[in-house]
Amino acid sequence: MTWQNVLVLPARVAVPAVLLVLTLAAAGVNYAYHVRDYARAVEASERERLLERLSVEQERLEIEVGFGNRQQMRRQVAALGMRPGLTHAYLVDANGVVVAALSRTDIGRTLEEALSEEATGLREGLMHAIRGDAGRISVDRPLEDRALVGYAPLQSGQSFVVRLDLERPLAARIADSRAVLRNQSATMLALAVLLWGVLHVVWFRRARHLKATVDAIGGGRLDARARLAGRDEIAFIGAAVDRMAAELEARRADELRLSTLINRSPVVAIEWANQPGWPVVFVSDGVARWGYAREQFLGSELVYSDLIHPEDRDRIEAEVAVHLRDGPDDYRQEYRLLTADGVDDRTWLSRDEAGKVMLIHGVLLDITRQKRAEEALRTLNRELEQRVGERTAELEAAVRELESFSYSVS
Repeated sequence: MTWQNVLVLPARVAVPAVLLVLTLAAAGVNYAYHVRDYARAVEASERERLLERLSVEQERLEIEVGFGNRQQMRRQVAALGMRPGLTHAYLVDANGVVVAALSRTDIGRTLEEALSEEATGLREGLMHAIRGDAGRISVDRPLEDRALVGYAPLQSGQSFVVRLDLERPLAARIADSRAVLRNQSATMLALAVLLWGVLHVVWFRRARHLKATVDAIGGGRLDARARLAGRDEIAFIGAAVDRMAAELEARRADELRLSTLINRSPVVAIEWANQPGWPVVFVSDGVARWGYAREQFLGSELVYSDLIHPEDRDRIEAEVAVHLRDGPDDYRQEYRLLTADGVDDRTWLSRDEAGKVMLIHGVLLDITRQKRAEEALRTLNRELEQRVGERTAELEAAVRELESFSYSVS
């Protein structure tokens, strides 16, 4: 399992898995550490015992050599095979010929011949002991052999060399200590379980509650709150989430009030994408006054340009193109819709960093009544002007007639 795999897991699963892996690793390191210590202790103990054994065997062999009792020397060496862990023992004369050994087949052969079929480390360790310092008893540890090689010189020029395997005493020591190692491993595992339990109470359970709160807020329940006590990271995050939810709730309340005001007002709020036909991305409920449903625009059934009166469409598209290209980004237009004789369109543009228009925002006011009132006023003015003209003409005619009558009388 890689760290990437661990990181995608929930903490309540990942942490126990990591703790288990760390506990097993710690138990393995602890086991290896103790085995190393046991190996050192066993080697030191067996070295001391082997030195004592070599000293005893040296004296006994010196006595038998003095008597010239070759048969007794062979029995004495062969009896060492009963010693635990002692795998090889050779009494070699000055010419390198085996005089006594654990196996009778090796007697009469040179030591090299007797060891020819043995492992390299074992063979080189015994041969090195024979060729080493001939003046004292010594015990060495060959590099490639987990054993001790002991050497004892005899006054007759003969050499006594033995090999003591360390695997068996080490295995016995480990077996005796296995219960202790198991208890230590069990203790570490119990501590890991206890730590996970503490983390579950302090972190994971609260983190799950925090996640549930965030999910509720994301689902639209802005009144949800974590309300986590404490001064740890989970509590800080929970407090931040609560503040965010409170701000969102306040904003939504403001948006609802604003939406209510817009929907109850005579204006229509609308947003268009800067695309052919000006597809609508948002429109308020007031568009129903023109006989359309919001879903018709948001579902791409209609684009806004289809609503503009054909006689005004080319003019409006040309004006908008100029604003999109050159600005200004805040402007006002009046035009007719298919279902309205007049619209007052107050528009502003949103551009990206490169200056490209991304959205077009508008607040539209139906001024059909105003236009009709203006038209009625113009009609009334024309009628008044016509009537005034007619009455003026009548008055002028009467004046002329009166003037003509006055002249004839005089």
